[in-house]
Order: sequence, then C-alpha cells, then structure tokens
Amino acid sequence: MAMTTYTVKRGDSLWWIASNYGSSIAGNSINAKIDTLVQLNGIKNRNLIYVGQVLKLSGSGSGSSSSGSSGSSSSTAQTQPVVNAFGLQAANTTTGKNRAMYAAWTFSRGNTKNFKYRWFQYKNGKWVIGNEGTTTGADPVYCYSEWIADTAATKVQFQVAPIPTTHKDSNNNDVDDWTGAQWSVTKEYDFSNNPPLTPPTPSVSITDLTLTVSISNIVASELDAVSVKFNIVKDNSASIHTSSPVKINQTSNYVSYQYTVQPGSKYTVRACSVNSKGKESGWSDFSGEAETKPSAPSQITTYRRNKRSDGSVSAYLEWTAVANATKYKIEYTTVREDFETASNNIQSVETENARTSIEVTGIETGYDYFFRVKAVNSIGESDPTDIVVIPIGTPPAAPTTWSSASSAFVGESMSLNWTHNPTDNSRQSYAQLSLKVNDNDWVSFVFENTTNETSGETIDESTFTYGKAVSYKGQLHVELNTSYSTLKNAKIQWKVRTAGVTDQFSDTAWSVERTIYIYEMPTLNLSMTSDLAGTGDIITTLTSFPFYIRGVVSLESYGIQKPIGYHLRIVSNGQYQTVDDTGRTVTVNPGDAVYSKYFDTTSVLVVEMSANNVDLESGINYTVYCTADMSNGLTVDQSHDFSVSWTDVTYMINAEISVDTDAYTALITPYCYDSNGELIENLTLSVYRREYDGRYTQISSGIPNNSTSITDPHPALDYARYRLVAKDTTTGAISFYDMAGYPVGGTAVIIQWDEEWSTFDVMDETSVEGPSWSGSMLKLPYNIDVTDKRATEVSFVEYAGRKHPVSYYGTQVGETSSWNMSIPKEDKETIYALRRLSLWSGDVYVREPSGMGYWANVNVSFSQKHTEVTVPVTLDITRVEGGV
Repeated sequence: MAMTTYTVKRGDSLWWIASNYGSSIAGNSINAKIDTLVQLNGIKNRNLIYVGQVLKLSGSGSGSSSSGSSGSSSSTAQTQPVVNAFGLQAANTTTGKNRAMYAAWTFSRGNTKNFKYRWFQYKNGKWVIGNEGTTTGADPVYCYSEWIADTAATKVQFQVAPIPTTHKDSNNNDVDDWTGAQWSVTKEYDFSNNPPLTPPTPSVSITDLTLTVSISNIVASELDAVSVKFNIVKDNSASIHTSSPVKINQTSNYVSYQYTVQPGSKYTVRACSVNSKGKESGWSDFSGEAETKPSAPSQITTYRRNKRSDGSVSAYLEWTAVANATKYKIEYTTVREDFETASNNIQSVETENARTSIEVTGIETGYDYFFRVKAVNSIGESDPTDIVVIPIGTPPAAPTTWSSASSAFVGESMSLNWTHNPTDNSRQSYAQLSLKVNDNDWVSFVFENTTNETSGETIDESTFTYGKAVSYKGQLHVELNTSYSTLKNAKIQWKVRTAGVTDQFSDTAWSVERTIYIYEMPTLNLSMTSDLAGTGDIITTLTSFPFYIRGVVSLESYGIQKPIGYHLRIVSNGQYQTVDDTGRTVTVNPGDAVYSKYFDTTSVLVVEMSANNVDLESGINYTVYCTADMSNGLTVDQSHDFSVSWTDVTYMINAEISVDTDAYTALITPYCYDSNGELIENLTLSVYRREYDGRYTQISSGIPNNSTSITDPHPALDYARYRLVAKDTTTGAISFYDMAGYPVGGTAVIIQWDEEWSTFDVMDETSVEGPSWSGSMLKLPYNIDVTDKRATEVSFVEYAGRKHPVSYYGTQVGETSSWNMSIPKEDKETIYALRRLSLWSGDVYVREPSGMGYWANVNVSFSQKHTEVTVPVTLDITRVEGGV
C-alpha cells in the first residue's frame, strides 16, 4: 500500500491532523486515529510533535520508541545518545511560546539510569546555559526534553548524555556500571527559521463587487510573521485568486485586502502568515460566505405594446432569470439620455418576487418608452440589461395640409406642407405622400422625420421622383421639382397621412385631396423706345419725351394661360432732391417709385410716357419694372435700366397781382420768360396761396404760359402771398418762385359763403373775359373780442408701475374761436346778413385783418333789446377742412 505522509506545520496537533486528514488514517474516531498516528510514528508523548516532523498517515510501523530503550547486548558499547527529533514545538502556540523547543533521542545501552541534558541560548551576543537537568528515568518514554527559551534568544543548542547505573564495591562505595559516557552531538536551532503561526480566520464583506477581507487584532510578533496571504474561493468550489503577501500594519495590528469579484456568486476566504524569509504558515479556516449583488439578466427576450380591455395601453416585458435574484426592477423613461444622466425623470416598478415578466400600466401615450431591467437581492441591484424601446400610442388623425401656392411656373418653388395631428401627443415619425399627375395613377412615397424640436438649424433632405422631402425641427414638407418634365402644364392632386410614435399609418386618416397646377413659364419681352411702333432702338439714355414702354408675353400654351393685366413701375436707382407740383422739395431715395400704374388689358402693353405722367431727374439712373398678371393667378416679371440726360433750361417766373377792395379778391396773372424776354413754350404754370400757418393752397394749375389770369377769392387781408410753379412739358422739370407779399389793406372781418368763381383770360389791358366771383359776404368793421382755443388729439393711459400716465397723440387738432362784438341797431344790412348767415347750413370762409383765414363752421347768436342802441353778437367758430 502506498505510504502517505504529512509534514508537521507550526500550530498543528495530532488532533487537528486526525480531524483534517482522517480519510487517510485508520480508526473509527478521532482518538482512534490519533492512536494510529502514535503507533505508526513511535510517538512517546502524543502532545509533543515538532515543526518539520514527517508523520506517516498510513502503512506499517513499529510500536517501539523512537527515543531509545534500556538494553540490547548488541549496543553495550554505546556511550553517546543520538538526538533524532529536535525542533520547535508544533502545538505550543500560546502567547510568548514561540520559543518552545522539543528534543528527543535514542540510546540502547543497558545499565543506563537516566540522562542529563542542557539547553544553551544565544542572546546578547553570547551563548549561555538556559536550562539543564536530568530526566526522571531511563525508560524510553522519558527520552525527550522540552524547554522554552527567553524571548530575547535568537538561537538555542541542545546536548544530552547518559548516566549509567551504579553498584557497591567491596568498600561499599557506589561505582558506575560502565564508563565512557559522552555528550550527544550538539543540535542547534535558529529562531529566525521559525515558520509563522496560522493567522485567525479573516472577516469578509462585499460592497459594489469589491470584496474586502481583513483581520483585526493580529500581532505580527506573536505569529512570527510580517505579512498575510489571502486565498479567495468562489461558490465553495473553485479557488479564483491568491493574493501576494499583504504587510501587517504593526501599529494598528490590522491587515486587509480588496479584490473585484463578479456578480451573482458567493465567496469565502482563508489566510496564511508569511515571515520575513518568505516561509508560510498553514491556512486558516475559511471565513463565512459573502454574497454579491446579482448579475444582470442577459437580455430582455420579449417586449411589446399591449392594448388592454379597458382601451388603455400598457407595455409587456419578459427577460432571462438570474440565479441569486430575489426580485427584479424595471426602469423606464421617454428620454434615452435620462439613463446616462441618472435623471429624476426615470420611473421604475418592481416585481413581487423572482418572476421574470411584467405588464407596466398607467403610462402616458404618445412617446417612445425606453426600458431596462435590473436583478435585485438583499445586497443590491445588478447592472441593467441593454435598453429596449416600446412605442406607446395610437395612430394619428388626418394631417392638416396646404401648399405654398395653388399654382406655379416651371422652375419656380412649390412646397407641399402638412401638420401632424396626433391622437396621443406623439411627434411625427413618418409621412406618406400620395400624388396623382394629370390622369395617371396615384403613386405614394414614404418619408422619415429625422429631426426634432431641439435639432437647432439641422436640415435633413431626401430625394424622390418629383423633388425632395425636408425634415426640419421635427416637421416634414416636400419641395417639388417643378422643372421635372412630366409636370409641365400638369394638374397635380396630392394627399398625405402621417405616423406617430407607433410608426403605423392609419388606413383611413388621409388628408383632404388638394390640387395644384404647374404651368409653362412665359417670357415677358420689355422694351423702351422712342417710337410708338416699338421698332426703334432700345433707349438706354433718355434725352427727351415722349418715350414708349412696350410689354409682350410670349408662350406656347395660350390655350391654358394668357396675360390679363400689367403693373408698370419706374424706380430710381439713385438719391436726389427734386420739386413736386406744389414747389415743395422732395427727396427721392434709391428704390422709390417715381411712377406706378396698373393696366387692365389682355393685349400687348404700350404706354406713352411724357412729362405729364412722370418726373425724371437728369443724371439719374432708373429701372423700369413690368409685371404681367396671368389668367392662372401667376405673374412674370421683366425690367430695363436707363439713364436720363436733359438739356437745362433757365426760367424767369413772375406774376401780376391786383386786388378788388370791394370783394377782397385777388387777380393773378402768372408768366414765365426766357433769357431773351420771350414767353417760353411747352410750359404750364400753377399758383399756390401761402396760408398764415405756412401751408400752400392750390388756386389753379395747368395754366398756359400766355398771360392767363386767375382769381383768388380769399387772399389774406394783410398781404396776399403766392408761390408760382412752372413745369416743362418736354422734360418734366419743375421750377418755382415765392412772390413778395402784396398789400391788401383789409380792416374788417370778412365772412363769405355760397360762392362761385372762375378763371378768365386777360385779352388786353382793359378787357376781362368771364365773371370774377359771386356769393354772400359779411363785413364786420367793428371792434371784435376774439378768444381762440386749440387742442391736439391726445389720450392719457395709466400703467401699473409708472408714476405718471403715458400720452398718445393723434392727428386731429381742434381749433375753435369765439368772436364777440356790438353792432349798432341802425346797421340793418349787417343784421340782415347775420340772420342769413345763421341760417346757412354749409361751411364759410372767415378772414380777419391779421392775415388769418380758413374754412369754418359758424354758429351765430345775438339779441336785440328795445332799451339798447347796440346789438351784442357772438360768433362761435370751429375750423374745418376746406378747399380754396
């Protein structure tokens, strides 16, 4: 039978060896197994074994003592014991006993009484006797010695010598039975070779997959160790890791070690001590089991949207089981990034036990829900599974549609737009566009919405047969390629349906069918010539009036569309100042239209331009813009640039003025001479009265430059002031002259109403053709008390937080006056005129000697008393808008 042995380690005992290796040792009990070990190895003291001793665990052996016996004729000459067992006691591990030594020897000579022994110890640099004595008998049981050296000792030595028995000689003296006894060979042991003691059983804990093993109250000097190694065993079956020696903190008497373990298992740990020479102790007992949090389920195997019997929508999930999970936690959110940021928006629900499926209810529709699952036990939660997405919602309603226009020319833009109308508040995921071109079949195209409301300025485009689909900020629309050959002069019908979070189109939720038209692009030919027929050269520099603008629309499909009108504009390309028909200075800026008119015609456009309908400035560049309106509602544009270069003409403008002091009217005869004193041809004149408040009132315009006179029925009563305006009918140039005031000399207030007047020609110096004026006039040459009142249109609005109201001014100016006077009773004509005025239901023109005059509404009030010689009169006057 093969022999099995065991080498004794420090801290071992026969009881421990029999307990741990009992399967190799004969015996029905621990004590029987110990008896087997004693018999096989000739152990004389079952409590004493030494470190390094090799023990037989099975096989044959002798019961004779290994320490010697008392008599063998073959060994009668032996004088020196043989030390065959020497070393550190294995089982003696109590505090301070790491110096406990053991020695055993053999000696086979008869007539041996006992033995003397001596122990030496090396300390403080020299050998000294630490212990000496004799054994109590020669029986082999007592052929051993044990001793504990001082803690300061670094080495020990041992010697033993036999002591023979004695007999009485003839003189009755004790005589040794034999002589020549010798000390055994000296045995020496160095305590630095002490194997360390086995450390206490470690403590183990696991936090977030970090295993921490530690031993507290561990005294390095008592273990003859400087460090500890730890052996980690997984699920009581496999050793997965043995650490390198971990140094003992001799200040805190503490040692610890950490190791990252895998989830879903249980772990135990044992320890052994390691001394400075690298010698290791035996392993301690295993620690208690430490369990980790569970491992993550490998995957979510089933997930789907589930419609419940009550009409609500839920999410159903199944996943793989985890062995050490006691329950599962399902987390979900509508924003995938929430899982990365640990957002508070994450919702969760747990199973009641280790069931591996769940129906999540009470969730809002209209979103993509992102789910993940964690396994849970008493230690903690596992990592999550991969994320799955379940759309929760219902198909949307029909979208709202519109196009950028109902028709377009080939090459122009045409957008088909729609608004997603969800029934579950979800955003648009897909759209399906269906088109029908002329009488062809319907064709459909599906587009994906690849942006959302937070995508900034990102624009995604995808092309299809008739154009491209555009995704922008969560919306989709289609831009047709109107240049596509089959779309020319085409009728296009279109409709759309959309999908929401479920990515499903409703079978019935199509939008209304809309119709658009794509027409041939017509050509507008625009020309500017000096002849009516339009056959002359195109004008690029205009030197004289008139000129003609011609617009002709050219296209192939006159049966489908035709022009119905033209809008003509002439726009300045530079900035300049000119004079308008009233003589006021006007600033023309680039882009201002100096001519604009619409012509309602279906034929060719031909417009004569002269000084009568446009005013152009020499040295300025202009652009003619023409827009043709087509019968299909579309327009086509064309433009032409030209510059102006006139020949300057010098004017001398003046007028003759006379005043009728009875009617207080003025006769004005304007004229305009050249530098030679001749009346200028191709010139018209206008006369404007300058009012007291700086305004100009047109008296007459278009007066030929042939000494034609005009009447001003209401000149100011102090001075008559006029502006004369001359317009060249050839170039449109305008000049003006402000005349000096002509004295009128009126001293009474004059009120006129129910008037008629006309212009007439002065044929010679004595004859006047035509009437001057007719109407009613009231002169009031009396002292008049005047009270004027003016008020601008203003409203005051109070706002919270402001100390004062805010004023808003309008366009109206209220101007009233109250005139009071006394008229002698004898002035019957004036009183009669006042009565007629009080009955007048129209406006009147009032003037007073200071030069003020305007149209007004007058209320007359006066009373006559028989005791008074005067009649007090009050005129309440309110200024109104009027003419000349």
